[in-house]
Amino acid sequence: LESDRILALREGELVFFDAPDLIMKPDVLERIYGVSLLMVDHPASGMPMIVPRMSAQQELAKRRRQAGETKP
Repeated sequence: LESDRILALREGELVFFDAPDLIMKPDVLERIYGVSLLMVDHPASGMPMIVPRMSAQQELAKRRRQAGETKP
């Protein structure tokens, strides 16, 4: 399948209407999905992938788990 343009809606509002190769960027997807995203290389293939960025609270919880703390 091919298309010249893609459109994306968020809560019924148009947030993207452009060429398909422009939609797969963190800033565009953040506008569409409303979450902070990060582009990283896949550890096995090296291909770029977009993943949710951890919030400060999630990062703190992860560090506590790694340190062996049991408090949330």
